[in-house]
Amino acid sequence: MKKQPEKVWENKGIIYRQGRIYVPDNQEIRDFILHDHHNSPDAGHPGTYRMLESVKRTFWWPTIKTDIRRYVRGCDMCQKNKTIRRPDHIPLNPLPIPDKPWEEISIDMIGPLPKSKEKDAIIVIVDRFSKMIHLVPTTTSLTSMDLAEIYKEEVWRHHGIPKRIISDRGPQFASKFMESLCKALGIERNLSTAYHPQTDGQTERMNQEIETYLRAFINYRQDDWTRWLPMAEFHYNDKTHAATGQTPFFLNYGLHPWKGNITVETTNPTATSLIEELENVREEAKAAMETNNEMMRERGNNKHHKEPFAEGDKVWLETTNIHSNRPTRKLDHKRYGPFEILKQIGDRSYKLKLPDTWAIHDVFHTSLLTKVRDPEFDSQKKPTPPPPDIINEEEEYEVEEIRGHRRRGRGIQFLVHWKGYGNEDDSWIPQSSLENAEEALSEYRAKLPNGKL
Repeated sequence: MKKQPEKVWENKGIIYRQGRIYVPDNQEIRDFILHDHHNSPDAGHPGTYRMLESVKRTFWWPTIKTDIRRYVRGCDMCQKNKTIRRPDHIPLNPLPIPDKPWEEISIDMIGPLPKSKEKDAIIVIVDRFSKMIHLVPTTTSLTSMDLAEIYKEEVWRHHGIPKRIISDRGPQFASKFMESLCKALGIERNLSTAYHPQTDGQTERMNQEIETYLRAFINYRQDDWTRWLPMAEFHYNDKTHAATGQTPFFLNYGLHPWKGNITVETTNPTATSLIEELENVREEAKAAMETNNEMMRERGNNKHHKEPFAEGDKVWLETTNIHSNRPTRKLDHKRYGPFEILKQIGDRSYKLKLPDTWAIHDVFHTSLLTKVRDPEFDSQKKPTPPPPDIINEEEEYEVEEIRGHRRRGRGIQFLVHWKGYGNEDDSWIPQSSLENAEEALSEYRAKLPNGKL
């Protein structure tokens, strides 16, 4: 009998445990690994479950699960951008589970968005079995012929013809052309109920995840989102899905993509064993989805209790009813802050310390507030904002970026982002006050059509 490899072994100075690299008790190294698996574009700020699965493919240390939970909890970008899941009060009715990848797909559109390379919308195509997605930039004015072309290029040429397409009752799908195309390809259309997300909730949740990813990486003007779509697609397809317990990549191809980083030592399985393993994994994934569907049906009556706030606490403020200078709310932060609670007003409201430039009432209901989780790792901690320079005996703060402009009377004001400060401290400044920020002004003008204000 062939001797099995030891549980722990050493090779070229690296210790392995069950095929994964053992990371020593060095906080700087562990912090670097956590940052790389959470903050980078191909990581995409995953939650605890997905981040743990991703890190454990390569590394292990005794407190890995606790460290990842603490890291995710303290990420300010996640706290600002992610959708808070509320209990569902409408009974969930999951659709039947397909038998194999790309047998059934769902299609939806995200838009309108700010124009990026002449596109203002995203087509989202999802395999209902493996949860793999394809994201295609498009326009909100696309015709049924355009949608058919996208289907041919992004689904059919990679995955063949699905038996069923699930979508809402939008005009793109309801046209006679699409009906004839579906009939010619032998595809049964099963349109979900309009404005009733429980019928096709997978696509709605997918849209929220894509929007969350883009919020974390796009620029302030929100006009470079097409640049980030390939990374968003890769990020999602490489992360473990809660319903299947596997990544979409693995359920489709039987392996995880190499990302150019550390490769652990593995055996070299035969093609036959790979096929058998993939078939077993798909069976396990289908069983996991069936269990998940049962849990969805039983969910809905759980109550959501918010923890109380106290004077001095730092909180995030929901952006509901707050005007933003950014082009679209869809890709803006979900929450602003952090802000300090000054005092409680009545039973359910709190007064916040807001920036002086915010001309809004400073008392908010508790439903609009979320407690800030402080970062616990050095790579997450932001440096203290720099003190102002003293020029001609006056305080002057450094301009990091100019993000917009507007005319006021006979003059022009610029929206300034200050170095070392958050977006909530952006302020409108007259041109006369920016005499020491010529470089930032020149960079801003260079981004405008013809360089003209």
